[in-house]
Amino acid sequence: MDSRIDIEKQENIKVPDIIDHTVPVIFHRPNQVQVHSPPSAILLISGAGGGVTGPTSLYTTLAEKIAQNFGCYTVRMDFRIPAMMDPCVHDVTATINWLENNYGVKDNILIGWSFGGAVVIRAAVNEKRVLGLVTIASQTAGALKEVSRLTQPILFIHGTKDTTLNSYCSESLYAHATVPEDRKELLLLQGDDHCLSNGVLFGNIESKIIDFCLKIGMVKIIG
Repeated sequence: MDSRIDIEKQENIKVPDIIDHTVPVIFHRPNQVQVHSPPSAILLISGAGGGVTGPTSLYTTLAEKIAQNFGCYTVRMDFRIPAMMDPCVHDVTATINWLENNYGVKDNILIGWSFGGAVVIRAAVNEKRVLGLVTIASQTAGALKEVSRLTQPILFIHGTKDTTLNSYCSESLYAHATVPEDRKELLLLQGDDHCLSNGVLFGNIESKIIDFCLKIGMVKIIG
């Protein structure tokens, strides 16, 4: 019988660099992995303050829904050193390696909020194991040049009343992304804030992210 400890548990992932720390993550294992498909994973990355819950605790519910309804591994990542770009990018790469080495995962979607939006953009450049990205209320710092190098589909989400990072940030990232128009999308949530409180409250963000994952074939409905 599956128990919560089997489905959702904390892991510590080793990063092979000079910083002597491991990446703490919450790993969600699906009850049933997608049949007749290579295993896939979705990595959920928070902002400059770290943590594993995301904006308005979006990641907590989203990770469980994706794991249990779509047979996809999900990882809610913390950082070893929050707000430091290069080490945080290394954390993401180490987690991708860990998923491949332990579970055979070679297809990943990266989802990053705020500072984490820039992290996932940088981590996805020249990374063939990343098939798509979602940024939520992303900053442009450290990402404006790199976003033009991406080849993967990308969804930019931002609230128009964000007083932490203006929605112009995502508009600018969208404009600088050089992938074809049908491989990029900008979703502006009218009147929403940096934590996307209204969008999360009414389920709009979860639905949009899941639709994006379905569209690029990363997840499939079980049943």
